[in-house]
Amino acid sequence: TEKYGLGLLTEADKSVLSVGISTAGAAEIQMAQRLSERRIIATTIDRSGVGLAQDAVKNAGVSDQVEVRLEDIASDLPYADETFDFIYARLVLHYLPKQQLEKAVQNIARVLHGGGKLF
Repeated sequence: TEKYGLGLLTEADKSVLSVGISTAGAAEIQMAQRLSERRIIATTIDRSGVGLAQDAVKNAGVSDQVEVRLEDIASDLPYADETFDFIYARLVLHYLPKQQLEKAVQNIARVLHGGGKLF
């Protein structure tokens, strides 16, 4: 559940990649509100979802912590190796066809730092 996934975040998880923005960024907003030092990149492949999430993030007052991007986890990602402490991919990966899922898992493995967590 979303509650369980958010419960896995610790104070050590300061750099988060959220793949497939939750409903208008609700989970990402909670992540930011729980720790002011946390930075979240929230991604979606839904163009209209970007705007909705950006508005929600702004209204919640966490724009300095949450960056919303139009991005596909199954495409090449613009992040350096081992960039993120935590990757949140709730209700996303199981929708991908096998070839895209394989690429997504490779991307996650590359950008998640050693000892990092994936939910």
